[in-house]
Amino acid sequence: MRSQADERAVGAMDPIYLHNERLADVAFARILAAITSGELAVGDKILDGELAAKWGTSKTPIREAVQRLARLGIVQIRSSRSPQVRRVPGKEVSDTIEYATHYAAMTLRMVLPQMSATRRSDLADSFTAIAFRLDRDGDVSAAQLAALRLTFLLSPNSIARIFATNIDIVSAHALAGVTMGGHDQSSVAEMLTALATAVTDNDSAASERLVRQHFSPAA
Repeated sequence: MRSQADERAVGAMDPIYLHNERLADVAFARILAAITSGELAVGDKILDGELAAKWGTSKTPIREAVQRLARLGIVQIRSSRSPQVRRVPGKEVSDTIEYATHYAAMTLRMVLPQMSATRRSDLADSFTAIAFRLDRDGDVSAAQLAALRLTFLLSPNSIARIFATNIDIVSAHALAGVTMGGHDQSSVAEMLTALATAVTDNDSAASERLVRQHFSPAA
């Protein structure tokens, strides 16, 4: 007899229609989206047989996607058990905050001087938009995570973007619902406003400092 978690896992995603993408890549993206959105919660099983039937394919690409998610620490695979969405332990959350903060700060420091005035203006507007959304919904954790993730893929360097993509995926899972640095809504809004100003002014040193000061565990 299926558990409620099993039912939710099976019914979490609508059918997919493939064009030129690798099926394993599409499966990875769809399963990840379901986890990130909360359709698949911590402890929910990922049932490759039922997904294969649902998507009209073999289990192989789904298992490949699950293995990739496991390498990123998002899914847990145990012998003789169905893979499950993994709960991220506290130490790993702290490590993610530390590394994500460093990566975001260094990316801003390195990339900001290379940006055109138009691109800097667009980035500043994006930080301002996060602040406006924070004012509406009061979700401090979501605003902090959105600000970090906004920086990850700024670098045009193709090698950096490979690492940044994985950092983005891991952070979205590990830091969901986490309030970083003990900040309240007012201090997060102030940081976002100051960061938008620093970006507009092409002040890479101030941008780096703001990110490190705000997201540091010692903040």
